[in-house]
Amino acid sequence: MYSADNFYTFVIKFNVYQKLIPGLSVLTFIHMEATPKLESLPNIGHTLADLLREAGIISPDDLYKTGAIQAFLRIKAVDSDACLSKLCALEGAVEGIRWHNLSSEKKAELKHFFKLVNK
Repeated sequence: MYSADNFYTFVIKFNVYQKLIPGLSVLTFIHMEATPKLESLPNIGHTLADLLREAGIISPDDLYKTGAIQAFLRIKAVDSDACLSKLCALEGAVEGIRWHNLSSEKKAELKHFFKLVNK
């Protein structure tokens, strides 16, 4: 059951988003609100989520479809200082684990790719 406060918050957020996205429908906004956020994934905080969105990856599903390597390359296009930790964080997010728990083989693979990209 929704309270009056929840409805009021919904209306305010909808109005803010309508100013940012002209022509936004209520149904599209409801879908946006129901879609899982990037920040719900392991290793993805607000800063990395903002970079992902800037790179055109707006949902966990987008990240899964894109994969960590391609997502990292997109981020690198908007943030030339993107580091190995970001790449590992993305891989961990795709695998659903903290990046510290990636296998040694996966970490070595990512490190090799990172060195190739930064030559």
